[in-house]
Amino acid sequence: MAAPDFSQLPWIVPYQDILAIAGTDCVELLEVTNCYGGAAWARYHYTQTSPLIISSRTVGSTTRYLLRVGTSNLKTQPSVPLGN
Repeated sequence: MAAPDFSQLPWIVPYQDILAIAGTDCVELLEVTNCYGGAAWARYHYTQTSPLIISSRTVGSTTRYLLRVGTSNLKTQPSVPLGN
């Protein structure tokens, strides 16, 4: 089954790969992308709104998150206010 093509949607951050390394208390999540602007937006907003993120950093084309294990709802905001 082919994956849907979301590449033309303006709010999609394309990822080349998403990897996770799991430990007993935490997870390191690595996102590999070629869309720096989208990845920077995601890193900023996820880090600001998620209580699960211990730390985050950008290394080359990857964003790395050190996470607590759990679930959380995010309240992200658009970079530019949407018109009515």
